[in-house]
Amino acid sequence: MNLLNNYLFLFTIFSIILFATLPISSQKIFTYEETQTEDVNRPIIHKIHNYDDNTIVVRIVRVNSSAPNSDEMICLDGFLSLRTIFPNGSVASFDIPLEILDIQYLNFCLLQGSKIENPLKTYSIRSNFLLVTYTVAEDLNNPFTYSEEAMVVDIRNGKIYGLGIKIRFISK
Repeated sequence: MNLLNNYLFLFTIFSIILFATLPISSQKIFTYEETQTEDVNRPIIHKIHNYDDNTIVVRIVRVNSSAPNSDEMICLDGFLSLRTIFPNGSVASFDIPLEILDIQYLNFCLLQGSKIENPLKTYSIRSNFLLVTYTVAEDLNNPFTYSEEAMVVDIRNGKIYGLGIKIRFISK
């Protein structure tokens, strides 16, 4: 029994030495607080995009309390709000208003059905760009006049590049 206790004692000592010398990876914690200058609804994270260089882009939205919201539709503030978080911890904030985007407000209204549909969609592409697709309506009351268009946003500086991509669904 004494020999077994000696082995257990040696095993314990070697285990402590082994685990004490292993490198410990420290996990960095990132905190960002969204500043608000006026009394607006709190921001909601809508989508997070990850890039190969560890850059993260967060799209945030806010419910527009002055819009006519209902059980079928919730409208958001008319901004494309992006927060680019770079690997070094710096953050670039972009709130691109509806007028600069040059798109219709219907793109900021979420349609609620069996699942929530958002006409304004974002997709990460390449290393520093975001593809933004949106809906254009020639007649808001006729869904057959709706078409899809796209633009590209540079996540480093918020610059917009128009693609001129148009997808049209025509009913005969």
